[in-house]
Amino acid sequence: MLKRAGPIDAVMSFGIAGGIAPGHTSGDVILADMIIADEMYRTDARWLQTLARKIPNSRIGALAGVDEMIGCRRQKARLHRKTGALAVDMESHGAARYARERGIPFVALRAVADPHHRVLPQSALVGMNPDGSTNVPAVLRKLARRPGDLPGLILTAREAGAAMRSLLRCRGLLGELFGFDHGVQPLLDLRGKGELRRPLFVEGNIGLHGAFSVDAE
Repeated sequence: MLKRAGPIDAVMSFGIAGGIAPGHTSGDVILADMIIADEMYRTDARWLQTLARKIPNSRIGALAGVDEMIGCRRQKARLHRKTGALAVDMESHGAARYARERGIPFVALRAVADPHHRVLPQSALVGMNPDGSTNVPAVLRKLARRPGDLPGLILTAREAGAAMRSLLRCRGLLGELFGFDHGVQPLLDLRGKGELRRPLFVEGNIGLHGAFSVDAE
């Protein structure tokens, strides 16, 4: 998806995550200072501090990146002990790798959906597409075979809803450029070539599927 987006100046990973550290509830906002996956990816410090100022009660810490959903309490605890991360997702490490390869700023903002102690039902574990969207038919097929998953699935949906509401609140607080102002408004000369462009952001989990980049007019 990003490969088709054309010239890109900055990347934000913006969506939900699973909590793996104690002390977080659904809807808590995590601002990643580091992504821990196959490698460690540091986020842009200036952008991160701007996000922290604009979003009250957010917490700065590491995110763990995985390629498969983690819904087991024991797995969550093990991953937290191994990495020290606050939460886990499946998208941020790919976006961080993409940004590093191109030498452009990157941050990740994630809202906790399922807390560290929550065990996700099997029907929820099959419901995540690679792009972070929900595979509803897969969930329904699994639920038909495991009707006992229904109460857990309803709770999972409520917690995801709390996370999404937090993301919508953050979207409003951050404004047009998602907090990436670095002291200048409204356009940025990021390439050092006198090219004024708006930065690009990824909003895979909140209303806009895909990526966008807008040239200055």
